[in-house]
Amino acid sequence: MKKLLALLNTPARVVIAVGLIILGSEFLIMLLIESFLHSLINDLSLVKLVFELLDPIALTAIVSPTLYLLIFRPLNQQAKLERQLDEINKRKQVEDKLIENERHFRAVTESANDAIITGSSAGNIVGWNAAAERLFGYTEAEIIGQPLTVLMPERFRNLHSAGLARVVAGGTPHLIGKTAEVFGLRKDGSEFPLELSLAQWQTAEGKFFNTFIRDITSRKTAEEKINNLAFYDTLTQLPNRRMLNDRLGQIMAASKRSSHYAALMFLDLDNFKPLNDTYGHGVGDLLLIEVAHRLTSCVREVDTVARFGGDEFVVMLGELDADKVESTVQADIVAEKIRSALADPYLLKIHQADNAETTFEHHCTASIGVVVFNSKASPEDVLKWADVAMYQAKEGGRNLIRFYGENA
Repeated sequence: MKKLLALLNTPARVVIAVGLIILGSEFLIMLLIESFLHSLINDLSLVKLVFELLDPIALTAIVSPTLYLLIFRPLNQQAKLERQLDEINKRKQVEDKLIENERHFRAVTESANDAIITGSSAGNIVGWNAAAERLFGYTEAEIIGQPLTVLMPERFRNLHSAGLARVVAGGTPHLIGKTAEVFGLRKDGSEFPLELSLAQWQTAEGKFFNTFIRDITSRKTAEEKINNLAFYDTLTQLPNRRMLNDRLGQIMAASKRSSHYAALMFLDLDNFKPLNDTYGHGVGDLLLIEVAHRLTSCVREVDTVARFGGDEFVVMLGELDADKVESTVQADIVAEKIRSALADPYLLKIHQADNAETTFEHHCTASIGVVVFNSKASPEDVLKWADVAMYQAKEGGRNLIRFYGENA
């Protein structure tokens, strides 16, 4: 028995054995039937013909199901199982790759110096890295699920909401592939300048946005310092001659649009040189700083006060009146206010050799030349005319106001 089982240890051998048994049984059965029929029918030619036709059919009918049950069906099931296992392996490989990518992305975002914030199409925060926590002051637990608008000042929120609605409706974000400079809002309520760029991606759950944010406070401070050096006087913090030319061009363009006149005053301090010669340039600088303060207090915020150089200053008044006579009256009122303010005594402090501080009173006036103009004049002519009028005030006795052309 053990030897028989050893011979039948594979499906192929089982099939062969079953086939032999079936064929042998069929042969015996056919002999019995043929012997039985032979006794009934003398002519066996018909019987042989029937058996010749029935034998292949019977054999096929017996062997085919056997082969299907023993070989083909198990093989089909095995192939189906292998396909299922292959699909499972592929899915697992994809899942493993996604997990690996997610870990890699997480490692990159957590180590990034820039803040990386992920937002959903609903406008809520769903991702928050360590740099974002340092920049805005919110922990991940505090901020996840909150609207993105909590990170921006009130004045930007409506614009953000409108842009998000447009993107959700099928539009493209304006900031894809670009950078923009806006202001952020920290947890403590303070604002700061930032630079941001945007990346959009789609999943089965909807659209998501990665916002890359960089704090540009240091850069803005440096730019402001450079701008101040280029356009502002370092001593008085007033606009310098370069800024004056730019402002003069703006005033003339506005005059062309509105047909209103403007005025420019050229001021030169009287008795400034003796102060420098007696007490030194440090005391002279104190006087110039005080003059700058008095000048700015005499005009509107929209007007311009500039240091032209040395002890020379320029004051520009824009958008006066459409009538030149009325504009001249307005300019004269402001000029007299300035002349009076600059003529008031100055209390200046000087330091002695022993570091003792002494305060003394100094009197300094200004000669003022004024020109009333519109867009028909050139910037160069306006400055030249005001300078001519200022020298007329000097020659007239100082501490005076002269309008260009009034004595012509």
